Amino acid sequence: MGRPKPLLDTAGQPLLARIISALRAGGTGEVFVVTPPQMRSETPAIAKIVVEAGAIPITPDRQTPEMRATIELGLIAILSRIADAPGLLLCPCDTPNISASLVARILAEHAAQPHAVIAPTFNGKRGHPALLPAAVVAQIPNLPAGQGVKALFDRPGTQVVEFPWDQALDDVDTPEDYERWIARNTP
Repeated sequence: MGRPKPLLDTAGQPLLARIISALRAGGTGEVFVVTPPQMRSETPAIAKIVVEAGAIPITPDRQTPEMRATIELGLIAILSRIADAPGLLLCPCDTPNISASLVARILAEHAAQPHAVIAPTFNGKRGHPALLPAAVVAQIPNLPAGQGVKALFDRPGTQVVEFPWDQALDDVDTPEDYERWIARNTP
């Protein structure tokens, strides 16, 4: 990317602040953010955004090797504060179209079906954020090495509720993705 994704400008605010704002306005409880490790130059700026947005930073002392390890690190911190959480809303920091209304819909679906994984779809493709109920969250540390959290969605007995969403659930993974998003979302 050339720049840390959480710091990308989205209509005058950093991408990470935009996402935290949507999560909070959508009705989530506490928001936790796993930042880059302490030794990275962008970590202080990212941690500042997290705190100013009313979320709780989790700053590892080393780089995690993959997304699953980052999620597990976050889980340890979250469960030390909220042992009886009914679920976990997983939200990567590179998804600028997450809105308060999307988060509210996910939480409403979870209230109606508390034992199901809840995920939005756009044009038939599953996107973020995804809400995992506590029973599914408890399985994350027991996944075989090399398997990501998405593997839990396909396990026998896991109920997955998907609902169509009317807005693209884009990730911003490349400079071209970011430029496309800016072009579509700038008046």
